[in-house]
Amino acid sequence: MKQIVLLFIILMMTNGCQPKQEDALYKKATYSTERNSEVNLSQLMTDKVVITPLETCDESITGKINKIKKNRGHYYILSNDQWILHFDEKGKYVSTLNRQGGGPDEYSYIGDFDIYTIDGRDELWIADNQTIKIYNTADWAFQKKLSFPLIVNKFKRVSEEEILIMSGQNENSLFIANTAGEIKHSFLEKEIPYLLFRAVQFKADQQASYYFQLGVSNKFVAYNADNHSFRYGSFLDSNDLLTADELKDLFDKHGQSFIAYFKDYDHIHSFMSAKGYTWFYIKSKGKNILTKVNQEQSVSAEIGPNTTIKNDLFDVDEFAFLTTLGFGESDEGLLLYLDPSALPDEVNQITTVKGETLPAGKEDNPLIIEFF
Repeated sequence: MKQIVLLFIILMMTNGCQPKQEDALYKKATYSTERNSEVNLSQLMTDKVVITPLETCDESITGKINKIKKNRGHYYILSNDQWILHFDEKGKYVSTLNRQGGGPDEYSYIGDFDIYTIDGRDELWIADNQTIKIYNTADWAFQKKLSFPLIVNKFKRVSEEEILIMSGQNENSLFIANTAGEIKHSFLEKEIPYLLFRAVQFKADQQASYYFQLGVSNKFVAYNADNHSFRYGSFLDSNDLLTADELKDLFDKHGQSFIAYFKDYDHIHSFMSAKGYTWFYIKSKGKNILTKVNQEQSVSAEIGPNTTIKNDLFDVDEFAFLTTLGFGESDEGLLLYLDPSALPDEVNQITTVKGETLPAGKEDNPLIIEFF
């Protein structure tokens, strides 16, 4: 009898050490488009949209957009991994940080950036090799640098003292560091197929959690800033989506060319959360599908030639901009952008349902599209 009790205790202790596997975040969601005949854009996104053209001038050409961040109504754009463009709440160009070099107040490149309001002052933080360099957005004056014992590929300041870091050059991939550069925790054993470098790598929800997707699989790692813990989970309750193990097997079999085989699997290309909803951009059987979900329901539509989306918000029926999901980051809503060069040749302006006419010339800067 004592042996049975001892065995039971050992089993309980062993199970208690295993990482907790939680149910899918969204159990009732589906990304099938077969049951949806026609979907209004206001249903798929939200019924409140604001479109802001970014001013086009010689100094403000955005070039290749790597990331967009909105902070206190202003827009900051990382262009070509080299400089930061600043536009105000009306899209008017303000200034550019362009300080590449080897000096103490310069940077070699911008691997990631974010904007934080600290003591009433807006600060730009940029990832540059093993440092995060901090500038004042008012005049781009260099403030200080934070140094770390690892390469900072992507980061997110999750509290006054904690910084969540993704690094691809270590045994583990996710780290919690303090502002003194000390590593406090690490998680997620390094697997190359899990480390796809997205513009917005850590995506927050309303419960102080930050989600890191494992490659294009249905699995994530979440960090909770309140209890300082990591956990694994899955997004959708679906057996059809690519799993983390299947993704790893693809890399083991095909090496660096494993990306070419994504098309054979349903997979989550990207996602973004705002206003109590999460949007998943899913590639499924040759289709590009956008799915909006919460805990109670989901709505999906195909993006492409066979789309069933009806634009009831503004007079654009080309929905390629929806595939930029994840490139914008804002605490106020869902931020996307529309590149006018993607519109039909005859289109040089767009009109909203309110009758507002906005410029959309082929040489113009993108239009910021925000859903609130």
